[in-house]
Amino acid sequence: MTHFGDPAFDAAFLLNHLLLKSFYRPAWSGALGRAALAFWEACRAGVPEECGWIEPATLGHLACLLLARVDGKSPAEYITDPSLRARTREFARELILAPPDHIADVFDQARRCAA
Repeated sequence: MTHFGDPAFDAAFLLNHLLLKSFYRPAWSGALGRAALAFWEACRAGVPEECGWIEPATLGHLACLLLARVDGKSPAEYITDPSLRARTREFARELILAPPDHIADVFDQARRCAA
């Protein structure tokens, strides 16, 4: 899926998929986090330095997409366990209310939360 006009949304869309999978399969969270960071570093390498807004924008989209896949119109079909849904929902809300500074921080926090 591509969102014409907002590269932060495109990056957040893929990062969200990896983040959801890290909650669903905690044993894979380290590998999924590394994949997410490799993707993010490749994306960021192609962005001009004056576009520092992209990481905060990506974090904002990521938080909202994560919550949407728990409680929205298109919930992740594999996030069905009530305690997993609650943990993922709480994590998303925390990202919205107190976003970290960097994408890497999200996956570090998720790894601790998913365990």
